[in-house]
Amino acid sequence: MRVVRRLRPEAQGVRGDRGARPAPLSCRLMRGGIVEEIRTDVLVVGGGLAGTLAALAAREEGADVCIAMKGESGLTGNSARAGGVFATILEGFSLPDDSVETMVADNFRSGWFMSDPALVRAVAGESGAAIERLRAHVVPFLEKNGRMTPTKLPGHTYPRGARVPGGGPRMMRVLGARLAQSGARVLEGMSLIGLLRDGGGRVVGADFQEEGSGVLLRLHARATVLAMGGLGGMYPITTNAPGVAGVGYGAALNAGARLRDMEFVQFTPTAMAHPPQLRGRNSGGMALSFPEARMRNNQNERFMARYAPDDMEHAKRDILSRAMHREIVEGRGTENGGLYLDLTKVPYDGLRDVMGEIIDDFEAAGLDVRKEPIEIAPAAHSCMGGAVIDTNGRTDVAGLFAAGENGGGLHGANRLASGGLTVCAVMGDRAGRAAAHVEGEGGPPEKNETSARSADEAGEAQLGEIEQEIRDVMFSAGGIERTSVALEDGRGRIAALKERVAGVSTPASLVSRHAQARLMCLTAEAMLGSMLMRAESRGAHTRSDYPERDDENWLANIHVSLAAGGALAHERVPVSDELREASARHMKA
Repeated sequence: MRVVRRLRPEAQGVRGDRGARPAPLSCRLMRGGIVEEIRTDVLVVGGGLAGTLAALAAREEGADVCIAMKGESGLTGNSARAGGVFATILEGFSLPDDSVETMVADNFRSGWFMSDPALVRAVAGESGAAIERLRAHVVPFLEKNGRMTPTKLPGHTYPRGARVPGGGPRMMRVLGARLAQSGARVLEGMSLIGLLRDGGGRVVGADFQEEGSGVLLRLHARATVLAMGGLGGMYPITTNAPGVAGVGYGAALNAGARLRDMEFVQFTPTAMAHPPQLRGRNSGGMALSFPEARMRNNQNERFMARYAPDDMEHAKRDILSRAMHREIVEGRGTENGGLYLDLTKVPYDGLRDVMGEIIDDFEAAGLDVRKEPIEIAPAAHSCMGGAVIDTNGRTDVAGLFAAGENGGGLHGANRLASGGLTVCAVMGDRAGRAAAHVEGEGGPPEKNETSARSADEAGEAQLGEIEQEIRDVMFSAGGIERTSVALEDGRGRIAALKERVAGVSTPASLVSRHAQARLMCLTAEAMLGSMLMRAESRGAHTRSDYPERDDENWLANIHVSLAAGGALAHERVPVSDELREASARHMKA
């Protein structure tokens, strides 16, 4: 049985310039199921924007490429749900006074001086080239009178938003078609079990399970790019796609990579609270870019006047989310646990330009934004943390790269509006090209931790309960506002859940489900430990018991690593002198 999906006949004989073998090498028994083994130059895990561009870039460099994803190419992951807006500096598009350094300064300020200057400059400096590469892939951008016009975005000094009409869905359909023509082998419906390491600690591929059939697949690779998206699925309400639940972070940590900034989780203020069929659907942050947009509570107050009187609805996401949380918990929310976003005065054609498919979904649910407000609430949206990487996406583990939301250091304590897609476009391409030039095969992989367990059909229900409890813990302890008491309690509950996962016996069909629960626990442990360690409030991290920012003690990042015996180590790492000086200038301004 073949588990390679959409492997076109003309691609079966493709041989990368590096001499990789595209055909399966062998089959072997693993927990009673057939494992198909494949060798490739570059393995990309994840089919969103970062993963797709990594695969395309590696192919352009002459590498044999396999890309494995949970869903269908062009439809899977968060990118296919995104609004399709990129923050960019592009000649002929940007305003004359705008510059790469201005965009870098905006990132530093929005991220509360926690990001990596080298990474931020790499992304800002290459943001225009990334747009041109997308256009070369036939991704359309909104134009007026034959030219692209920059859009004002919250938190940016100058207008620099480039929009894809039809948003993320249209963008990813186009890129999915390009991927199908690229010669990369596309493996759909694949759930990660874990990364493979040789005896020296180098990552040499990964194990997967095909959803539905339960077939197990082992992919050997010279280089592996993790681009699995974020961790919204670790919270009860999220804008993230199904299955995006923090597994990539746990896999990187388990393979020996360091994580950073895992305490910073951004809650988007624009997720739908009602009706039920749209709950968690992101109504689109671009809606707040229109000057006519109004947010009101159940008393018809423009409540942002209490929290950000200068910026109002254009305040940064972390400020908006905290303000909305306060309004809701203090009883000024709607009966559905949300607040009102009034778009009735916004030009309808303009809304359709940037929110076309979202507007269609509203209308299908009986909502008409021209006549009535919608109900929105904060929901887990993105993680600013990720693996410690260099400007080409290399982690500190040989053979392992990270891109998109799995790479850390790019957003600091709060993600600048429309910075997510820009990071995916730049770092996905960079990681793919660098991965294509990794030399050496590595040694034989060590046995995967999940590869030998007894079977128990009751395990599925137990894993479902564990996953739900992880979400409950993260909401109660690691949500918008946190306290040391709640965080200590949450850590204890996660420790107990880790033991429960270790004791669950599952049938062969649930190998990947068991691995997901284990990796979710590892990610949760890294997050809660970082949240507890940072005894201040900064950006997307709010401690009710430490409500003030503390630059004297906490102008520093927190790195997390897996120590001997499986315990996690959290380390305080001071930020660069450049960031410290920029923070001081900001405080004086």
